[in-house]
Amino acid sequence: MYFNQAIKKRIGFTTVIALLMFAALLWLDLPVAQAENMTIRWSQPEATLISSDENSVSYRINEPVDPDKVHLKWNFSNGLDRPLADDLQCISLRTKDTSGIIALDKGTPPFKLDSQNIIEEGDFKYTKIGGGSGKNGDKSNELRLLELILKSTTLQPGTEYVIEMAPGFQANNGNTLGLTYSWEFTTSGKAQAESPAPVPEEVKPAIETKPLPEFQDIKLHWARTKIEKMIASGAISGYPDGSFKPDNTITRAEFAVVLVKAFKLEAANGKTFKDTANHWAQSSIATAAAAGIVSGYDTDTFAPDKLITREQMAVMVSKAAKLGEVTEVRNFSDYQQIAEWARDAVNKASGHGIMSGYSDNSFRPGTNASRAEAVTVISLASEQ
Repeated sequence: MYFNQAIKKRIGFTTVIALLMFAALLWLDLPVAQAENMTIRWSQPEATLISSDENSVSYRINEPVDPDKVHLKWNFSNGLDRPLADDLQCISLRTKDTSGIIALDKGTPPFKLDSQNIIEEGDFKYTKIGGGSGKNGDKSNELRLLELILKSTTLQPGTEYVIEMAPGFQANNGNTLGLTYSWEFTTSGKAQAESPAPVPEEVKPAIETKPLPEFQDIKLHWARTKIEKMIASGAISGYPDGSFKPDNTITRAEFAVVLVKAFKLEAANGKTFKDTANHWAQSSIATAAAAGIVSGYDTDTFAPDKLITREQMAVMVSKAAKLGEVTEVRNFSDYQQIAEWARDAVNKASGHGIMSGYSDNSFRPGTNASRAEAVTVISLASEQ
């Protein structure tokens, strides 16, 4: 009996040790959970990878794209319907050689999936179909498809363009792309003939002046005078289709570029943010940062493709024009909604007559500025 009890104790002790060793092996083999970036599973038309580094991935679309029927597709690893309005602000289209921004119609939020799990807003369409649920679900039939179906404008034939997605492009679960993704493409057809080379400055007759381009969509616009002045100064230009689009919104990067040109700031090696390192406006943003005119949301983020707000605009022009203190402060009805960091700049900009409020005595600090408003504010600030 004593022998049997000893055997049982020994077996029990051995079993416990074995279980502990097995658990230790499992622990050692267990992968550490890490945050993952969202991925782009595939895109259409077919494209070839041309470069890739720790900050960006670039592709070249293999075949020419019809300038009248631009239709690009991206299928993502995660859903986008909840942050889609913000994600569209992370997408930009520009010409490759001149970095001229092509305005895209990004719809009017809030966005919501319809009964067929589709969102159609402006030039974009998002479709959410099928797939499994959970980490190990069947995703073979899953579709998280974003499409750019360009309807608001027409591209020029025989021209090279680049469409970019910023690193902050976000999925429903909070994952982001983490890198700048870009696709270069050439439109089909023959490019328009280039204008003759300009006559050298030293032999131009003194009375010769360069005619301003005529934009039909500003002829009756309230900001026409300021727009034409800024165009003449070279601070801003119109679009390839012959329009200026004065009522379109303007991004933080675009505003910084116009500001640097209007104030004729010399290029300087200011701060380069992680999300501006490969951005088309990196040089102007760095110049404005060196002059103390712009700053980021944090040490790594400038958010160049986000639309600029009125209070952000007030801060930038106030610093660029080095506006002095004002004795009278306008008491806007929504003054408490103005961020504390912007209040002094709003007081200065309104006190110097550079920015004004609305007829209901509101300032609307979080409202996105239009191209016409931005041009007018910068023009008035440059006259100070």
